[in-house]
Amino acid sequence: MLHREGPISRDFLAYLLWSEDTEENAKTKLRANLYDLTRVLPPAPPGYWILVDGDNLRWNPEVPLRLDVDDFLSAAADPARYEETVDLYAGDLLEQLYDEWVFPVRERLRNVHLSTLIQLVSSARRQVDFPRAIGYAQRILAIEPFREDVVRRLIALRNESGDRAGALHEYRRFAEHVRAELGIDPMPETTSVRDAIARGESFGEAGEAEEPEFVTREGRTPLLPFVGRQAETEQLLDAWSRAVRGRGGAIFI
Repeated sequence: MLHREGPISRDFLAYLLWSEDTEENAKTKLRANLYDLTRVLPPAPPGYWILVDGDNLRWNPEVPLRLDVDDFLSAAADPARYEETVDLYAGDLLEQLYDEWVFPVRERLRNVHLSTLIQLVSSARRQVDFPRAIGYAQRILAIEPFREDVVRRLIALRNESGDRAGALHEYRRFAEHVRAELGIDPMPETTSVRDAIARGESFGEAGEAEEPEFVTREGRTPLLPFVGRQAETEQLLDAWSRAVRGRGGAIFI
């Protein structure tokens, strides 16, 4: 149902689901699963749920269907429905399934969820609704606890709400966590936010720093700068800072 926009060949489907089996065994398992599927689905005439066209299979587009993933993506496409979007996300897609095909779909939906939460953090902050902004930031960190760009936002939000002690506590809690789990210290950018708060200094919109201005090797500003990629840029800078300190990783673009 997630790929019902077009037909899928039997050979491809058999290989995708049972790539470690022989071709013959994979096709046998596919036939058995298709038979089981017709028994699990509500009774209907042959070909009602799944259309068979030679060596191709597809979900019948004429079948009335409501899918929670469709509801989520539809809401995510409308900024006015962002709060509904995050409420519709009940967890990772098919989190009990470990088949490789589901990983990119699961990751894409999770990224949509996280991106929507980041937008809601910024929106609530602009409205000076600090409790709501803090709540959304905490929801991001519950999924990705080492997102230091979000940690900086959370520290800044605590401070801006008048809870200076809470802001410093957020830093200490994160520092203890990252040292215990990764054996490293927080990034200098995060520590500088803590230091500014401890000194009672004003540091502007900390945690939501403006995008850096990327220049070419000749020092010229590129003709096409990044637009609307602040969250992604923050993640890349975080990853680069970790790599410089010997905690390398991989970023897929």
